[in-house]
Amino acid sequence: MIDFTHKDIDLLATKRLRTISNSSAQKGTSGLISLLDYARNYDLARENLAKLDKLKNIRGISPIRVKESELKCPTREEFEKLLILIKTFKNVAPYGVFRPIGKLDPRTIQATYLLQLIAYSGIRRNEAIRVRWKDLEFGGNRPSLRIHGGAQDIKNGLIRKIPLSHN
Repeated sequence: MIDFTHKDIDLLATKRLRTISNSSAQKGTSGLISLLDYARNYDLARENLAKLDKLKNIRGISPIRVKESELKCPTREEFEKLLILIKTFKNVAPYGVFRPIGKLDPRTIQATYLLQLIAYSGIRRNEAIRVRWKDLEFGGNRPSLRIHGGAQDIKNGLIRKIPLSHN
């Protein structure tokens, strides 16, 4: 029989779970609780000390609260400079052949368009690479982009419309 102590659970929580992302820590916590439930059900452990149980005076693992890092988005000017940097980067064609200055690799141009689409619309990368001309809607007051759900890697499988700016 495995005998865990509160100290063992606290050690795991402070040494491991507080050093990883919130979502990974939550998955790790629920995985540990499930594992210890399994051990408890098969008499391999006396109690599941990772799960809160006020009746048995078991405090469990306290909720993980990692300080969220602040996202810093580039300004419009910084983003434009980034696009210029990408477009003026020394292009190397396949097989290490250098392209003459001023002749961009077509993939570089496509990459900058994709980057602009993602930045200005807020859609996800996997949604952006699936956008087709037929997904643009110009009817109504404002043009919009129709994002189709249900494809692999597209969140929640729903169709949604994203309004597009006309500036």
